[in-house]
Amino acid sequence: MELDVSQREGGNKPTLSLAFFIKFYLPLKSNYGKLTSPLMANQLYPRRDKTMESKHQLTIKDEKDIIIVRRLGREIAISLGFSYIDQVRITTAISELARNVIKYAGAGTISIEVIHKYTPGLSVVVSDNGPGITSIGKAMEDGYSTSNSLGAGLPGVKRMMDEFLIDSVLEQGTRIEVVKWLRA
Repeated sequence: MELDVSQREGGNKPTLSLAFFIKFYLPLKSNYGKLTSPLMANQLYPRRDKTMESKHQLTIKDEKDIIIVRRLGREIAISLGFSYIDQVRITTAISELARNVIKYAGAGTISIEVIHKYTPGLSVVVSDNGPGITSIGKAMEDGYSTSNSLGAGLPGVKRMMDEFLIDSVLEQGTRIEVVKWLRA
């Protein structure tokens, strides 16, 4: 594994590669989320002709975790060969869903999995044990918000992804699964 120690502009601190950060730093910091399987450099930067670990599950409970799951989702999307536009869509969807978990439930889990149907795809499942969504229909309307935000979150995620499933039970939590398929 290579360690990128290039100097930042105007600073003396070296920058570390994402693979190094995840492999060596995250296991030392329990507050960054628990990985169900250790991430290795060949999982983050796999060769397309090799089989890679297809599922990663992390706990999300603060802003740092959002950054980590965004990066992981983007790296997996890159490794699968998603276009730049689809990488942005996937990363934005992951960020929005993770942010909702922290905002409304306090904590939850996110699972990012490489799936195969007729073409490879990326599945993201976010779940929490929060208060649940009182009206899924209203939550899916553009402009609806219970937190004085723009109300573009869930409807925007649905538009960016190819598949969108939501299940929520009051006082038990919410589970949202989104899928983006690789276009030929």
